[in-house]
Amino acid sequence: MITRHTLRDEQVVDELLLETGSEDAPDLRAALLDLRCFVASPAVLPSAELAALMAIGPASLDARRRRNHRRSAFTAVAIAAAMGVGTAAMAAADPGFRENAQQAITTVIDAVTHGHSGRPTPAPAPVPRRRPPTFPVFQHLPKATRRVPARTPHHRR
Repeated sequence: MITRHTLRDEQVVDELLLETGSEDAPDLRAALLDLRCFVASPAVLPSAELAALMAIGPASLDARRRRNHRRSAFTAVAIAAAMGVGTAAMAAADPGFRENAQQAITTVIDAVTHGHSGRPTPAPAPVPRRRPPTFPVFQHLPKATRRVPARTPHHRR
């Protein structure tokens, strides 16, 4: 293939090779100059089959993307609904669940807003105090005498 390289073509290829650090590759330079010659030539027309394929390609891809987007949205809604039903069943089964859920949500909001949710933090629920256990007093038992062990002398060395 006989090619004619213009000075501009050589400048563009040399700049490209310099930017990539490949200025010491003469085979790559020759190949890029040959490719650069195709810039001035007219575009090749596609065959009838390729033109037909290119004509319907983007339209069907757009339709497929819309269909996939709708399917993804439907899946997300179905998952959210299933989670909502499960949460409602859990709340109905356990009365303490609502209190724990409210506390968890408040904790998350406080953590996200760094404690500045705009609402005053509710005081913790008072913990009922337990009375100490009472034991029956036995008054009829004799008092125990205290015995002190005898002291033994300690030997020093």
